Amino acid sequence: MVGMAGRSEPQGFYTVLIMQKDSSFTSTYEAHTNLAAVQSNALLEYGARLIVIRELCHAMLAHMSVSSRANMERTFRERIERVMELTDDKAFPPAAQTAFLGEINYFLGALNSEATT
Repeated sequence: MVGMAGRSEPQGFYTVLIMQKDSSFTSTYEAHTNLAAVQSNALLEYGARLIVIRELCHAMLAHMSVSSRANMERTFRERIERVMELTDDKAFPPAAQTAFLGEINYFLGALNSEATT
């Protein structure tokens, strides 16, 4: 069989190239699949940690006095204001902004709720 530039190529040369191309596709596909699984698991683990932190905050707030909660709210608002100033130059994407504000409101609500036992 004569290949490109008039060179004689082995008969199975193109079959090997096709197999290599398929193998490369399979390797790339498997790598992307594995990466997606790793990222998905990491996201689930991160979400689980956030749930635990949220519940810990609620448990701690339930045992704090009203004046302590008021002081915490003031400090929390100051810190959030600083974070928001940092994002003035580059805003969050809309979904992230919504989640960010939702979390702020969630914790402000927790700080303002009556102590429960």
